[in-house]
Amino acid sequence: MMSSIRLGLTTIWTENVNSMKKFYTNVLGIAIKQDLEKYVEFEDKGICLAICERELMKEYSKDYGSVRQGQSFQISFMCDNEAEIQYIYDKAIKEGGAGIQPPVYTSPHQIAALFGDPDGNIHEIYANI
Repeated sequence: MMSSIRLGLTTIWTENVNSMKKFYTNVLGIAIKQDLEKYVEFEDKGICLAICERELMKEYSKDYGSVRQGQSFQISFMCDNEAEIQYIYDKAIKEGGAGIQPPVYTSPHQIAALFGDPDGNIHEIYANI
């Protein structure tokens, strides 16, 4: 039997939805689809990303209250060109994120940079050139 499962939503768990919402909106320019104070959903070209306060999920599992340790996921955001990567990288730092790795060529046909969001999650911005 063939599975019809597909990725529908990626959620970032946080203790501070407002700072994360501001960061992702200002840095990446992703439109907010739904804002319910402790849960914010973005949508960009059919890809859904959400930011949710951990407290909301504790009624389902106490594990959501556990302090996370270490990097457990990365989101890669595709850009059109090198200039856009540099712009987003600089803006991420200006908006309270961390510059992890400035743009570098990762192959002859790709350039990428890494930045940290306000919660310390490290993500990639890249372009195929």
